Amino acid sequence: MPEANLLDVAHEAIPYEDVVCVGLFRSAARRIPQWSLVALTEKKLHIFAVRSIVPYITVSDPRLFLSLDRATTVARTVDAVLVLTDTDTGREYRFEGAPGHAAYVLTELQSD
Repeated sequence: MPEANLLDVAHEAIPYEDVVCVGLFRSAARRIPQWSLVALTEKKLHIFAVRSIVPYITVSDPRLFLSLDRATTVARTVDAVLVLTDTDTGREYRFEGAPGHAAYVLTELQSD
Protein backbone atom coordinates (compact mmCIF):
# COMPACT_ATOMS: atom_id res chain seq x y z
CA MET A 1 0.00 0.00 0.00
CA PRO A 2 1.63 3.31 -1.04
CA GLU A 3 0.18 5.16 1.97
CA ALA A 4 1.99 2.86 4.42
CA ASN A 5 4.49 5.64 5.15
CA LEU A 6 1.64 7.86 6.32
CA LEU A 7 0.53 5.26 8.84
CA ASP A 8 4.11 4.66 10.02
CA VAL A 9 4.68 8.40 10.54
CA ALA A 10 1.41 8.71 12.48
CA HIS A 11 2.28 5.73 14.69
CA GLU A 12 5.70 7.23 15.44
CA ALA A 13 4.21 10.66 16.20
CA ILE A 14 1.56 9.29 18.60
CA PRO A 15 2.97 5.98 19.82
CA TYR A 16 0.58 5.54 22.75
CA GLU A 17 -2.62 5.81 20.72
CA ASP A 18 -4.09 3.36 18.23
CA VAL A 19 -4.20 5.07 14.81
CA VAL A 20 -7.30 3.92 12.91
CA CYS A 21 -7.12 6.18 9.85
CA VAL A 22 -4.73 8.62 8.15
CA GLY A 23 -4.95 11.06 5.28
CA LEU A 24 -2.55 13.56 3.73
CA PHE A 25 -3.85 16.96 2.71
CA ARG A 26 -2.74 20.30 1.32
CA SER A 27 -3.92 23.43 3.01
CA ALA A 28 -7.11 24.97 1.70
CA ALA A 29 -6.75 27.89 4.16
CA ARG A 30 -3.96 30.17 5.32
CA ARG A 31 -3.80 29.25 8.98
CA ILE A 32 -3.16 25.54 8.28
CA PRO A 33 0.28 24.08 7.44
CA GLN A 34 0.93 23.63 3.71
CA TRP A 35 0.95 19.83 4.13
CA SER A 36 -1.02 18.18 6.94
CA LEU A 37 -1.22 14.58 8.04
CA VAL A 38 -4.60 13.90 9.64
CA ALA A 39 -4.47 10.92 11.99
CA LEU A 40 -7.57 9.56 13.69
CA THR A 41 -7.47 7.56 16.89
CA GLU A 42 -10.39 6.18 18.86
CA LYS A 43 -10.95 9.50 20.69
CA LYS A 44 -8.86 12.17 18.94
CA LEU A 45 -8.22 13.74 15.58
CA HIS A 46 -4.60 14.87 15.33
CA ILE A 47 -3.31 17.22 12.65
CA PHE A 48 0.44 17.21 12.03
CA ALA A 49 2.40 19.64 9.91
CA VAL A 50 4.60 17.47 7.69
CA ARG A 51 7.06 17.78 4.88
CA SER A 52 5.78 16.07 1.74
CA ILE A 53 8.43 14.02 -0.05
CA VAL A 54 6.10 12.43 -2.60
CA PRO A 55 2.76 14.26 -2.50
CA TYR A 56 -0.08 12.22 -0.98
CA ILE A 57 2.18 9.19 -0.43
CA THR A 58 5.35 9.90 1.58
CA VAL A 59 5.97 12.43 4.37
CA SER A 60 8.50 13.22 7.07
CA ASP A 61 9.12 15.52 10.05
CA PRO A 62 5.69 15.46 11.75
CA ARG A 63 5.02 18.35 14.14
CA LEU A 64 1.75 18.44 16.05
CA PHE A 65 -0.37 21.33 14.83
CA LEU A 66 -3.66 20.57 16.56
CA SER A 67 -5.55 17.84 18.40
CA LEU A 68 -9.34 17.76 18.44
CA ASP A 69 -11.76 15.57 20.32
CA ARG A 70 -13.58 13.31 17.85
CA ALA A 71 -16.80 13.74 19.81
CA THR A 72 -16.81 17.48 19.12
CA THR A 73 -15.53 17.39 15.53
CA VAL A 74 -17.94 17.56 12.62
CA ALA A 75 -16.64 16.56 9.18
CA ARG A 76 -18.07 17.22 5.73
CA THR A 77 -16.84 17.75 2.20
CA VAL A 78 -17.47 20.82 0.07
CA ASP A 79 -16.32 20.71 -3.56
CA ALA A 80 -13.71 17.97 -2.81
CA VAL A 81 -12.43 19.89 0.24
CA LEU A 82 -12.52 18.19 3.63
CA VAL A 83 -13.96 20.61 6.20
CA LEU A 84 -13.44 19.82 9.89
CA THR A 85 -15.34 21.93 12.41
CA ASP A 86 -14.51 21.98 16.10
CA THR A 87 -17.91 22.51 17.71
CA ASP A 88 -16.28 23.62 20.99
CA THR A 89 -14.65 26.66 19.37
CA GLY A 90 -16.58 26.98 16.10
CA ARG A 91 -13.31 26.96 14.12
CA GLU A 92 -13.18 25.37 10.69
CA TYR A 93 -10.16 23.69 9.12
CA ARG A 94 -10.18 23.08 5.35
CA PHE A 95 -8.03 20.56 3.53
CA GLU A 96 -7.57 19.55 -0.11
CA GLY A 97 -6.68 15.88 -0.45
CA ALA A 98 -5.86 13.19 -2.92
CA PRO A 99 -8.86 11.37 -4.32
CA GLY A 100 -10.07 9.01 -1.63
CA HIS A 101 -8.23 10.57 1.33
CA ALA A 102 -11.08 12.95 2.22
CA ALA A 103 -13.70 10.22 1.78
CA TYR A 104 -11.66 7.80 3.91
CA VAL A 105 -11.29 10.28 6.81
CA LEU A 106 -14.92 11.41 6.49
CA THR A 107 -16.22 7.85 6.57
CA GLU A 108 -14.13 6.99 9.63
CA LEU A 109 -15.19 10.13 11.50
CA GLN A 110 -18.85 9.49 10.78
CA SER A 111 -18.68 5.84 11.83
CA ASP A 112 -19.05 6.68 15.52
